[in-house]
Parts: sequence; structure tokens; C-alpha cells
Amino acid sequence: RLFHEETVRLFDPQPVAFRCSCSRERTLKALQSVGQDECYSIIEEQGSIDMDCQFCHARYSFNRNDIDHLFTGHSLH
Repeated sequence: RLFHEETVRLFDPQPVAFRCSCSRERTLKALQSVGQDECYSIIEEQGSIDMDCQFCHARYSFNRNDIDHLFTGHSLH
């Protein structure tokens, strides 16, 4: 036994629960790091930017107004 000289400590059980920390705000910050030019390029090609959380499967969709607000602070369209 590895570390046989050590005594075993048992801890009280605690419930385990999954909770994803994704949010619309965190997703917008990720888009901000992609950059304004790339975001507008995607909007022009696809009409919106859709992002899916790979952990909880939440879907976030952003249109041109969302991207305008992200980079300028107000909607331009």
C-alpha cells in the first residue's frame, strides 16, 4: 500500500451538481476578443452569429444590433 503509514481520513459526503457558468455576457466577451472586423464579416455572411455552449448546450444568437452595441456602445441600425 502506498503511504501505508498515513491514516485514512473520511470526509462527510457532499452533493455533487453540475452548473455551467456560461452566460450571454461571457459569450459577448468571447466575441469581443474575436474582433470587430471578423464579427461583422460573419454577420454579412450568415446574418447572425450563433454560438453554442459545449457543456450545457445553451444557444446564444447575436444580430447586427448586438454587435453594434458590443463595439460602439449603441445600436447603429
